[in-house]
Amino acid sequence: KRGRGIAGFFIRKAIASADAIISPGASFQNIFLEKEGFDPKKNYFIPHGIDKDYYANRPLGPRIINGRYIISLGRDLGRDYLTLLKAVEKTNIPTVIGALKRNFPEGTVFPLNVCVDFFPREKISTILHDAEFVVVPVFNEDTMKGSDFCGQFSILEAMMAGKAIVTSTFSDAIIPEINGIVVSPEDPIALQKAILRLWNNPEEARHMGKLNAEKAGELLN
Repeated sequence: KRGRGIAGFFIRKAIASADAIISPGASFQNIFLEKEGFDPKKNYFIPHGIDKDYYANRPLGPRIINGRYIISLGRDLGRDYLTLLKAVEKTNIPTVIGALKRNFPEGTVFPLNVCVDFFPREKISTILHDAEFVVVPVFNEDTMKGSDFCGQFSILEAMMAGKAIVTSTFSDAIIPEINGIVVSPEDPIALQKAILRLWNNPEEARHMGKLNAEKAGELLN
């Protein structure tokens, strides 16, 4: 909705001075072009806010993380990484978590097979492509620890990279047992079973990943 008054004036000035304007929906792009008159040369429409070309193609270069591993990315407070830690602590599956210290309570003990680190955006595509599959653990929405439908961007990014997904959130893009595995939130046993299943059956993970790449291509066009 178009802002009015002095606040709206400064908001429009700030947007107009940006190097680029990214619209997650075509309607937003049209508003910026037709109603606000912003420069069309820097007004970009990126469906769902996902840069599909960046995630669909692995950048050239060596691996950033060696060996087989699973990955979980996301720094919002709705990520239930404690359940993930419990799920993988006795599996010896190399698990990489792209998060910040704030995502973990003080005093959290990390299993030896878990690496927690912040990864700059330019490395994410490579890390996703080289992973076996992606895990998106979230809290039950009733706990209100994060935003509604937390993890949706991570799911779409993983799909675009052609990865199978294990998650405890709802997504219209995932058909359970077809292109991903959906488990109950905050259930480390169920999450562990799903992770072990795909880890021990890489062909199934690759098949789900292939379906995800096709489906994401349709969603993001």
